[in-house]
Amino acid sequence: MKFGLFKTTRATHRRKLEREGEFGLRVTGESYYQRELDGIACGRTTEGHEFERKAEIVLDDQNRHDRKAVRVDIDGKTVGYLSRSDARQYREWLRNQGYPADVTMECTAQITGGWDRGRKDRGPYEVRLDLPPLDLYWAE
Repeated sequence: MKFGLFKTTRATHRRKLEREGEFGLRVTGESYYQRELDGIACGRTTEGHEFERKAEIVLDDQNRHDRKAVRVDIDGKTVGYLSRSDARQYREWLRNQGYPADVTMECTAQITGGWDRGRKDRGPYEVRLDLPPLDLYWAE
């Protein structure tokens, strides 16, 4: 049975996840993408940032470190990945729901951090996704 969380968008193999702003799933590896996040946020500020953007959740079968990786892109730029365990659960859930192998999901991402108060007081950006906890996928 498919959850009623997704709706078809313009692309044939693209689905949008509509949730309620819980941002419970943390993206990993953002430390490698701070420059990209800084560009998305239009630079650092004294107080930092907290804002939302559309994120694409992409199955990254060509990833040389992990062929089952799940990449997170915002504004066409990679900003991190799902953790290894979350990526595997997510892929399994997609298969169980009957989604095609090349599906790209869209959801809302929350970007926080990015402050710069000088004198070594500089905060990293973090990204969280408005996806339901992956263990809910197995509740049926």
